[in-house]
Amino acid sequence: VLAYSFSRRCSYIAESDAAVKEKAIQIGFVLGGFLSDAGWYSDAEKVFLSCLQLCTLHDEMLHWFRAVECCVRLLHVRNGNCKYHLGEETFKLAQSYMEKLAEHGQQANKAALYGELCALLFAKSHYDEAYKWCIEAMKEISVGLPVKVVVDVLRQASKACVVKREFKKAEQLIKHAVYLAREHFGAKHPKYSDTLLDYGFYLLNVDNICQSVAIYQIALDIRQSVFGGKNIHVATAHEDLAYSSYVHQYSSGKFDNALFHAERA
Repeated sequence: VLAYSFSRRCSYIAESDAAVKEKAIQIGFVLGGFLSDAGWYSDAEKVFLSCLQLCTLHDEMLHWFRAVECCVRLLHVRNGNCKYHLGEETFKLAQSYMEKLAEHGQQANKAALYGELCALLFAKSHYDEAYKWCIEAMKEISVGLPVKVVVDVLRQASKACVVKREFKKAEQLIKHAVYLAREHFGAKHPKYSDTLLDYGFYLLNVDNICQSVAIYQIALDIRQSVFGGKNIHVATAHEDLAYSSYVHQYSSGKFDNALFHAERA
């Protein structure tokens, strides 16, 4: 309902002045961010598409910056919803706006955009490309960048290093992400649970199975406390814990715990 109402309002103000549209875009970023964080990706996508449409109505520098930011958010929710083809189109659109900014002597930080592209490529099992773009994202990390962006780039880079079997780098990256998330967001925050899931992924791949299961359980507990039972973020945590529990219990042949979490997922 919120997403639909916002989209309708955006269509009403298409002929309004730039200040009205700018305020609507800012509201859309907050609303879309809330929906995205909650895992309601389709609604978040609707909101960000409305924001992007408003950005295209004014061919000026401020709205190019807003369009880049909107594309990054849109790419994130499309990744979350497995809309990878649309995600690739969104990345190309963001690049076109960045090129326009560069032609006018302006630069938008590319860390978040490259990090989301890495996530897309990783999800499609294009690991070499994901690794390459993670390196580019790391190069874009600078003073003043939001901690959330830094944490997400470190997480993606760690996962890319894991699949490239560069475990020492992966360990350093994910441990730093875990530390930053805990210090900045706290031990009960979903962003901290995000880092724990990726830490569990690293531990699983270096055969530290027991600790991996324990870390996945902590991440699941955090997500359940924040989101309740029926939520995509909780489901993915159950899924990860199911697999690690299966590996942990493989030698015994007793898969009760793995089955429990798989069914919950």
